Amino acid sequence: MLLTTLQFNQMPEGYAGKIYITVQSIANDPLVRTVDKSVRRCVFPDEGTDHRYAKYSYSVCVTECLKTAQIKTCNCCHHNMLLGKNDRSPVCGYDGLNCLDQRDLMFPQTTIMQPWRTNGLVCDCFPSCTEHEIRIIGRETDMEARTGRSVLIKIMSLPSQRYRRQIVREDIDVVVSIGGILGLFTGASILSLVEFIYFFTVRFGSYVVTEIKEEESADDESDEHDKQDNRKALQHG
Repeated sequence: MLLTTLQFNQMPEGYAGKIYITVQSIANDPLVRTVDKSVRRCVFPDEGTDHRYAKYSYSVCVTECLKTAQIKTCNCCHHNMLLGKNDRSPVCGYDGLNCLDQRDLMFPQTTIMQPWRTNGLVCDCFPSCTEHEIRIIGRETDMEARTGRSVLIKIMSLPSQRYRRQIVREDIDVVVSIGGILGLFTGASILSLVEFIYFFTVRFGSYVVTEIKEEESADDESDEHDKQDNRKALQHG
């Protein structure tokens, strides 16, 4: 389904084929792992996923998505979708395979995965962060007078360019940028903002508490003076 340009054919005797490819490598900075996958738009193979495969890849995600759609639609899946003897997923019989074929879930085209199509499979599969891009740029086929068969896959040239995935700004860079913008347009800084919040929260709260304590102390002193005056009046009386 994903490799639409590659077709599997029975090779006749004497067949000698050549496939020419190019490879585009991808490098990731260490800080890329600190960003959520929904932001960086890729998944590392060793990251925890919901799939039962040992390593994550785009093809693994698509396979699981197609299997889930088959079971949801026809209550069974193709026998090639089973992972092993411990996989207890329902396997399609004749009626199930007929159901998959009628609903184009046997070997759907890649375009069916486009989410804006009404009959598409919404898989939400991210590409792998470490997978290289491989492109087929040419083919050659010859027939030789022999009984053997051969296929040669050849890289036309070593990669001359490399895509690099890196983090432009970290969290601390964002804080520094905000402080610089505040300092440029308002003459303030992050420290001034903290002082502003401190003044109207902690400082104001401590001031209110101090005023309440002073008022309570003044009331206590006034009551004490009243008691002393009452005692003196009783003694003179």
